[in-house]
Amino acid sequence: MIVLDTDLKPQYNKPKPREIYVYMKPKWEEIKADIIKLISDITNSNTSVEDKWTNLKIGIETTLNLNVPKKIKHKRHSLPWLSNNVKKKIRRKHKLFQKAKQTGKPEDRGKFKQHKRATQKAVRQAHWQYVNKILDPALEEEQVSDNPYLGVIISDNLKWSSHINKFCNKANSTLGFIRRNLKHCNKHFKETAYISLVRSVLDYSGTVWDPYQQKDINRIESIQRRAARFVCKDYRRTSSVASMMKHLGWKPLVERRREQRLVLLYKIVNDLVAIPTEHHIEFNTRPSRTSNVKQLKLLSANTDIYKHSFFPETIIDWNL
Repeated sequence: MIVLDTDLKPQYNKPKPREIYVYMKPKWEEIKADIIKLISDITNSNTSVEDKWTNLKIGIETTLNLNVPKKIKHKRHSLPWLSNNVKKKIRRKHKLFQKAKQTGKPEDRGKFKQHKRATQKAVRQAHWQYVNKILDPALEEEQVSDNPYLGVIISDNLKWSSHINKFCNKANSTLGFIRRNLKHCNKHFKETAYISLVRSVLDYSGTVWDPYQQKDINRIESIQRRAARFVCKDYRRTSSVASMMKHLGWKPLVERRREQRLVLLYKIVNDLVAIPTEHHIEFNTRPSRTSNVKQLKLLSANTDIYKHSFFPETIIDWNL
């Protein structure tokens, strides 16, 4: 057996110290005299433009080197993993230290110690993030909270607010386009356009993101209600939109999503689609007076996100 002990340390190029001019303490009279003489010499010379430009630059650099003092600049925060936010915390820590040192008050010293711990934690986190990016290049990619996949926006908190916002905006935009361009068409043509262009967007993958919060349900239903008024050409406040939808034969979208979930569960139970059923589908092996062998065992859930996901929610509807 071979045992390897490795010590992985990130390599970085430390910036070299550089010289900078201290313009607060120059010899202005000498600089002025040198510049006047330099301009006179360049003007009276018969050289080319390129040579004059080169001589001007060299003359200015020579004058500055002779008449302006310099100092060596060492970059204080040269570590590559120190971001601007971390540097601000470090500077804040130094200010609190100086204040606590001057005043000697316990509250100032307490603030310094508290901020010192927070700064050390931020530096450690920044260092480990830097090391992880070196060891795993995939971590260099920008982290996002929402990401589209097959037309559905998946969020890191497993909520569907971002997806609902996007397709509701798209459906509203399409409905507005239809209302502007098909306002003089007959009812059948308007209904066909709505079903093809708008409702198809609202129904897409409804078995996955079917919302349970009433605010999301109402927002989606409001799009179909506006479409019903448009198709029936009835915008009166006293008119019943429910009657219009019943006349058109439109079911509420929440009911359509419920039916879609039940259809998909039927296909899963009967092996008509390639969706694994382990840990989700289990028939009731002990029927009673109020249940039968076709019913499925309910899934326990500790969070609302899982409780209202596809399998737990649809199994309840299946057993009704």
